[in-house]
Amino acid sequence: MNKVIIFFFKKYIFSTRREWLRFDSIFMVIGIIISVATLTVAHSIFEGYETVLKKTILSVNSHVYVFLSKEGNLEDNNIEELSEFLSSQIEVESFSPVIISQIMASNNGRVKGALMRGIQWEKEDLPSAYKKYVFAGDYKLESDSDVVIGYKLAKELNLKLGDVIQLVSPMNSKVTALGMQSAKEDFTIKGLYKSGMHEYDSKYIFLNLDSAAAFNNFENEFTMMEIKLKPDFIESADYLAYKWQMILNYKYQISSWIDFNGNLFSLLKLEKWVIFIILSFLILIASFNVVSSVSTSIIEKKR
Repeated sequence: MNKVIIFFFKKYIFSTRREWLRFDSIFMVIGIIISVATLTVAHSIFEGYETVLKKTILSVNSHVYVFLSKEGNLEDNNIEELSEFLSSQIEVESFSPVIISQIMASNNGRVKGALMRGIQWEKEDLPSAYKKYVFAGDYKLESDSDVVIGYKLAKELNLKLGDVIQLVSPMNSKVTALGMQSAKEDFTIKGLYKSGMHEYDSKYIFLNLDSAAAFNNFENEFTMMEIKLKPDFIESADYLAYKWQMILNYKYQISSWIDFNGNLFSLLKLEKWVIFIILSFLILIASFNVVSSVSTSIIEKKR
């Protein structure tokens, strides 16, 4: 088969004057080579980007989230019930209650919206890879005044390790002699967080769970339960969320990482198909040109 291909290549890639190449044929072949190479490279880049993005999302965030179905937060009895249930599920690797709230972070007149995350930092296997991404300072939130913040947020507010940052909670107001005032408190920056994703590095502020509860006036309350799945079950997170919701009689609203990031990965898949279709047309056009050139060469040789 290879000998046949080489025979036709030699016969029709050269002109009737053997010492000269058919330049039109050469350019057609080069066109196909470039088109195929571009398609391969573009596809590889998209595949690599999707893989890295997915890996980051799955390490920064947990895989399954459990909220109370009705309005309100999870309480101690809910945490006990969920802990007992999740401990019996073979798909679960770890779980932990979390407190999350929208806040404002300020420093010397600079103000930025942020997301507070109260976590059990001392837990060995947290559902999210918090410790992995603390690249400066210390991840330990031993004092109630310690915080770890995203490095981009620190840069925007002109803050560094050891500086004091003021956190303000617009949702947690209290009555004073001067009227309604938002809760505010000063914290010390213990570490800087860098995940590689702008959304997290420019917004996240981590506190220990007790400190976050006190700041939000929570008494034995938690925003949600985060769950980390074993590697073999990560892709089945949406199915597990649905199954557990039924087993628990819809008492809880259970969502997966696929629910929160499905649109992003659908967009990436659509972009890959668009690139594939466009470059496939380029290859098709180049192929027609080669066929035309070879046909012309055959006619010339018959003469």
